[in-house]
Amino acid sequence: MRERTHLTAEDIAFLLSRSSSVAYKILNDLNADLKRKGFYIVKGRVPKKYFCDKFGIPYESVS
Repeated sequence: MRERTHLTAEDIAFLLSRSSSVAYKILNDLNADLKRKGFYIVKGRVPKKYFCDKFGIPYESVS
């Protein structure tokens, strides 16, 4: 099976040590930003690379 390329709100909550409600807000904000830039989005998921770039987290450290 391939490595996952998208993160869920649960993943974001774990990575940032935040509540699930904060994670959903972050997820929605990131997806809204991607949509404004003309990208198609997957509801409830955000690309792992985009998340890492926005939060300054090394991509390799997010499994």
